Formats: sequence, structure tokens, C-alpha cells
Amino acid sequence: MLNDPNWDKKVEVELDEVSKHILNAADWLEANDWVQSKLFGPNEESACTLGALMKVEPNHIIGDYYSSDISSEAGERIRKYLKLSLIGYWNDFPGRTKEQVINMLRTVAYKGGK
Repeated sequence: MLNDPNWDKKVEVELDEVSKHILNAADWLEANDWVQSKLFGPNEESACTLGALMKVEPNHIIGDYYSSDISSEAGERIRKYLKLSLIGYWNDFPGRTKEQVINMLRTVAYKGGK
């Protein structure tokens, strides 16, 4: 049997700022509630896919629906990955789950801009 001494070594992945932002949104959704058909739930304690991208912006203020350049770029990567013009169509699809959203965000983050 072959023995590879590198088999158990962890692979370091270098992520750009947009990918890190997308991973932060995935982490935020893991710790909070996910919603459909609206950007945020009451007091922004829950969010949809786009809302999560906005929640993890460094200077986000509750009630401010302006998205920064990094959230806009993250949204563009997600749209390209989903091959949809509006992420909300995918987020709000009947039967969609929070786990599917988190998995999609992580996949897009690790794919980078590809």
C-alpha cells in the first residue's frame, strides 16, 4: 500500500477579500436565522442571502439598506455562480433551506472569482 506523508497535512487556501466577506456571511447565517421573501427579519436578527452579505459589512447600521462595494462584488459572484440575474429568486425558491444557502455561500467563496 502507498504511504503519502503529506496525506494528513492541511491545505492552506488563500482567499481574497470578497471571498472572506462571503464566508463571513455564511458564518453569520450559521449563527442566526435565515429568511425568505424579505431582506431582514425583525431587528435584523435574521436575513436572506443578500441581507447576510450586508450584515457582515464592517460599517453596517441597522436599518441601512445600502450595500458597499464588497457586498456588491460578492453578490455578482453569487449571481454568476447561480446563473441568475436575481439572487432573491434562488433564495426564495419554495423548499430552499438554510443549509443549502450556507453551502452555496461557502462554495462560491472557495471558488473565488472563477
